[in-house]
Amino acid sequence: MLSHKVTLFSVLGLLCASAAVADDTLAPEWDAERMSKRPVDAESGQFVPGKGLEFTSKDGDFKLQTRLRAQYLYQGTMAADEDAEHYFMIRRARLQFSGNMWGKKNKFKAEFAVSPRDDSFEGVDLNGDDIDDANLVQTTPLLDWYQEFTHIRDLNVRIGQYKVPYSRQRVISSGNLQLVDRSVTGNAEFTLDRDLGIDIRSKDLFGLDLLKYYAGVYIGEGRNTSNKTIGAGDQGLMYIARVEILPLGSFKDYSEADLARSTEAGLSIGAAYAYIDEAPKTRGILGSTITDDVWSYHNMTGDLMLKVAGFSLLSEVFMRQGEAESGAATSDGWGAMGQAGYLLPHTALEITGRYGMNRRIGTETESSFDEGLNEAGGGIGYYFAHHNLKLQSDVFRIWDETDGQEAGETMLRAQLQAAF
Repeated sequence: MLSHKVTLFSVLGLLCASAAVADDTLAPEWDAERMSKRPVDAESGQFVPGKGLEFTSKDGDFKLQTRLRAQYLYQGTMAADEDAEHYFMIRRARLQFSGNMWGKKNKFKAEFAVSPRDDSFEGVDLNGDDIDDANLVQTTPLLDWYQEFTHIRDLNVRIGQYKVPYSRQRVISSGNLQLVDRSVTGNAEFTLDRDLGIDIRSKDLFGLDLLKYYAGVYIGEGRNTSNKTIGAGDQGLMYIARVEILPLGSFKDYSEADLARSTEAGLSIGAAYAYIDEAPKTRGILGSTITDDVWSYHNMTGDLMLKVAGFSLLSEVFMRQGEAESGAATSDGWGAMGQAGYLLPHTALEITGRYGMNRRIGTETESSFDEGLNEAGGGIGYYFAHHNLKLQSDVFRIWDETDGQEAGETMLRAQLQAAF
């Protein structure tokens, strides 16, 4: 028996020694090359306005872009029978890294939000326990962190945390807006925001320069899901499908304002459907936490983006209907928003207006949605360096449908953005 053990150990020793002599012959042929250092192309180092500092390896397999963006916002509000209020704040402060690794078709993005407004805490009652440090949920600074693999034109794969491909204005960066912020009656009410999941997509389906699509499955708990999040680990997921038709060919349809001022029109028409099984919040991903019932939601949206010769038009419609296991009234509603802007010829000055509204679906006993909200306003913007350096100001009237416009609120805003 001892001789067998000695023989076995002798054979293993010889194998290990042979492997050491032959270096890494047991590794795949491509292993050494893939893990080798990649010299940076000194001439590739450049500053790209709006995208930041960029470095690329000599073989092009690796690229890193670093970007900073800040918005400085002044806002004043006036409402009937109330004192006027105003404040000045850093509305958004973002740090972003993006690029590719091990090939140009293996892309990544990481973005962090570090302004005071981006920090928030939410006390969550888990399993009936008192709220304390053990079950306190903190929203981390992480906004986006994803990988995207674009090897197949008609089947790109994205995995990680990011804005889900549902409504157009939400997916458009907050840095690429015509007015100071997004619609309160449309985006703020019906957005599905960010989530963690995986999708397949194509920005040029079949190579026709006419079609885009997205189809994904997400955890359905929203941004920065953790094991301390209500509903995390349940069976409910969020499913999204979106299609876009560009009958006049591709153009920059995920950035507001027609800064290209092309005389050839660009038109994009989109539609999306999302189903949230066991929604964590009363509006799906956002809203008040649901702790004693199970709600599921059907969401639908349609949108249109048109650009030509400095003129731009963006319009969206939304619908949300739910069902509760207890039979309770869910937040069923619909809304619409229209926004148009025009860049004055031979100047960097733009004039923009927007109207939006939302309403309840069904009666008050059938839906917990508020009676309805309206917004109407407009503003001007000056683009010193496109969206990268711009000054914007707008004024809006916001009012409840029940109380009427006289009881509404007037909001005045001015904002400077710098992205570099």
